[in-house]
Amino acid sequence: MKIAIYYNHYNTLGHSTRILSLIKGIKRDIPKSRIILFEGGRTASMLPLEKYAKVYTLPHSVDKKGFFIEERRAFYKKMVASGAMETMMKARLGMMRSALRDFKPDVFMTEYFPFGQEFWTFEMPALLREIKSSSRCKIVGSCGYLSHIEKTHEYIQEFYDWLFVHSPRDFALKHVEQFSGEMARGLRRVLTDFKGKIQFTGFVLDEPRPVDPGRLRARYLCNGCSRMIFVSRGGGIVNKEILVSSILLAQRRPEYFFVVCCGPATSEAELRGYEKIARGARNVKLVHFMKPELFDRHLAAADVSVSMSGYNTSLKLMYFKKRAVLVPFYTTEQRWRAEMLAQYLPASVLPEQDVTVRRLEQAVEKVLQLSVPKKTVPRKWFTGVEETTRRLKCLL
Repeated sequence: MKIAIYYNHYNTLGHSTRILSLIKGIKRDIPKSRIILFEGGRTASMLPLEKYAKVYTLPHSVDKKGFFIEERRAFYKKMVASGAMETMMKARLGMMRSALRDFKPDVFMTEYFPFGQEFWTFEMPALLREIKSSSRCKIVGSCGYLSHIEKTHEYIQEFYDWLFVHSPRDFALKHVEQFSGEMARGLRRVLTDFKGKIQFTGFVLDEPRPVDPGRLRARYLCNGCSRMIFVSRGGGIVNKEILVSSILLAQRRPEYFFVVCCGPATSEAELRGYEKIARGARNVKLVHFMKPELFDRHLAAADVSVSMSGYNTSLKLMYFKKRAVLVPFYTTEQRWRAEMLAQYLPASVLPEQDVTVRRLEQAVEKVLQLSVPKKTVPRKWFTGVEETTRRLKCLL
């Protein structure tokens, strides 16, 4: 089977990590499969996509401060109508057309589109229309959670054979209940009209290797500390306050050891600033970023995790059944995911705008005292990779 995958991302790890889990599973479960991958941004070097697929990094623009246009929405909207954008989109489409002509895929997969934000993806309808009219290639969608844009229904009806939602059905539908207005109506219509096309696979998680947390805990708790707190803001550039507040909290609570993972989007200047705040604290270890397997080891060893509630981190919190302080990014689906996680984990939700040293301290103390919820996370929730590859085989 030959599979071409398109995805876009901007200074995050979520989409890239989910794609990595999928292509690893495809290579493992579908013998002699071949994959090409079109990425719409710059993947973190810690994710070895090239090991499993031929990667085409599509042309993209960066502003004078080094930010991808997707992060500057006002700038992005202006550029959409500009000649520079038209030139870039032609270059992106040209690269994909050429690669697809040579590769002749059996399946073309779009990640997030047609459910998510339309950054860059206004190039997709033209490409999908060409694929649909000129080949027998099947077109499938892949998303971690349901969302909706203005033309989601129209795009599904015109282009898609199957849609993979990488979440357990019940969890995904609880998420949908949080939407209101036009988005809720649009999603309900999609779920009704295309129920035969939508496949709920379970969570896509590159299952961590068996972890013995004892040795790692002993390393951090050797100087009289009684608890290990693991802090991470994920792959993005938001929520700096959980890093700063955690470092300052360490100075107030010497009995806790804080491992603070700043994330790959953290600039060298920002990192130096965090190091300055942590100077002299013997119970803080600052890490710029961690490879996934090292991240898993630290999360498994921690008494409490302090993090946002992105897709991948949330799955690992459930997998390891961790006590957690969740600080969701307030403009996204993370708010609702955090509230759902608190039904399955001894977790406390702390709104991003409320993070202070004192409130973070109270949240950590609360989580350490919480009893384990009666709801349990079924192991079958984590079979998303296997279920996706099983269903892809049906397209042969």
